[in-house]
Amino acid sequence: MNEEQNGMWRAAQRVRAMDGKWWEWERPMRMTRVARSVNAVRSGGSDRLDRPARLARLARLETTSDGAAGRTPALAMASALALAWMLGLPAGPANAQDRLPAALAPPGSMQILATDAARPRMGGASEGAGGKGAYGSAGPRESTHGSDAVEVFRSTDSMDRDGADFDAARPPGLSLTEFLALVRRESPALQADRSLVDMARADLRTASTLPNPALSHARGAGDRQTTIEQALPVFGQRGLRMEGAQRGIDSARANVDALAADALRGAAETFVTLLAAQERTQRWQAANEALAAAAVIVEGQVAAGARSRYDLARIRVEAAHLGMRLDQAATAEADASAQLAATVGATGWRPRAIGSLRPAVGNGDFAVRWDRARTRLPAVRAALASEELARTLVAVERREAWPTPRIGVGRLRDGEGRHALVGVSVEIPLFDRREGPIARARAVADESRQRRRAVILAAEAELGRSVDQFQRLHRLTERFEADSLAALPALERMARDAYQLGRGSILELIDALLAGAEKRIAHVELVESVLKAEVAVRAASGELGIAVD
Repeated sequence: MNEEQNGMWRAAQRVRAMDGKWWEWERPMRMTRVARSVNAVRSGGSDRLDRPARLARLARLETTSDGAAGRTPALAMASALALAWMLGLPAGPANAQDRLPAALAPPGSMQILATDAARPRMGGASEGAGGKGAYGSAGPRESTHGSDAVEVFRSTDSMDRDGADFDAARPPGLSLTEFLALVRRESPALQADRSLVDMARADLRTASTLPNPALSHARGAGDRQTTIEQALPVFGQRGLRMEGAQRGIDSARANVDALAADALRGAAETFVTLLAAQERTQRWQAANEALAAAAVIVEGQVAAGARSRYDLARIRVEAAHLGMRLDQAATAEADASAQLAATVGATGWRPRAIGSLRPAVGNGDFAVRWDRARTRLPAVRAALASEELARTLVAVERREAWPTPRIGVGRLRDGEGRHALVGVSVEIPLFDRREGPIARARAVADESRQRRRAVILAAEAELGRSVDQFQRLHRLTERFEADSLAALPALERMARDAYQLGRGSILELIDALLAGAEKRIAHVELVESVLKAEVAVRAASGELGIAVD
């Protein structure tokens, strides 16, 4: 391999490393077409004059196939360089645009190659330093197999479309209602839970299927007998099995609703956590700005000789401390945003919560709330559906104890001629009367009844606890806002005025500013607890439940 071919190979490796992992998104049908074109170009005979034309047609296939008009210049240039290297055409990265056909040198391709030196490479080591390249080998590959050559022509359009869908479905900021709708639609956990309904539907298909017929053939000395038998559940076994399977579907749907309600409660609490984290970051930012304004006053006092340099050093120390608290708040906000994105399986998404730190639920009466919740609460509906399923399964097991007759028809051929056979066989329930399965089904039904009662009592207690907790925290927040939070601006103003007039010390000024910041942060934490209590009230009232299609 000469120097020009070696240069083309190295340029193709740079483009391949530059485009990241685009070669993993191949389209098998499209790769087949490209592979055929590669083989056609490589097997073009001894006539070298028609190869550039075929090479140009292959480049156009790469840049316009699958409706992806205007492919990335780097992808088309990688195709051109790799094909030129396979075919032995005299082209290199410095003069590829001049020597190859025009279709192989899209606008901007040489600029992309020229700036590739600063881009990361897959191999992790620089080729110029003698390290491994993008393929993990110490030098150019000598193999020109079709599978190796086609490896350059992988598609990026599917990844581009996924990225567009990702941005459209996950906006940078969203409200609680929008986020819960997104969780219903895209949560990986909820998608997995919905498979329970599909499994229950499969049980219905199994229950509705008739048993297969049995074919038997016997041959003896001069005799041949062929018989076919079919079991006929004439006593309603099949109908009861289908009814039990339908009850299983209803129970699976109710259980998925209950799981979804729990998931939505967790998602709502995560949203409130992010909303409070954003507010804390803003409060610490405001505290830093207030301290910076106070530092200007201190600097003026020190410059005028009215205060010592200790005051300036002291307020700078506090400014550094508040800066650290701001960074901590920003870190907590980023973590809360990542947790919110992980709820819908979007690890690269960093959303912002849009909403107000004010509770929207009223102090509704417990009796009124419970009267509505006991009929729509997902956990209660799931318990009722499980109890109904257990009762139906008892009837199914009782009916399965009835014998199922089998009707058979056949033909017998012996020395006397041919004879038609018709018969009926039935099991005699003498020893096994399915008493064990019936007893087990009764026990399951009794357990479901007790479980339903326990779920209803627990739901009632949870709703009462949630309403009481919300009311207490709401009153506490209102009292804190009236008694403490409302006095902070006047306190900070008096501390600044006293310091400017020489009647207050730097410690008093810093204490007033820090006390105001801490009280505002405490108020955010208190409001966060109120909002989470509101989420608990809504969940205990059944307002966060969803229906599964």
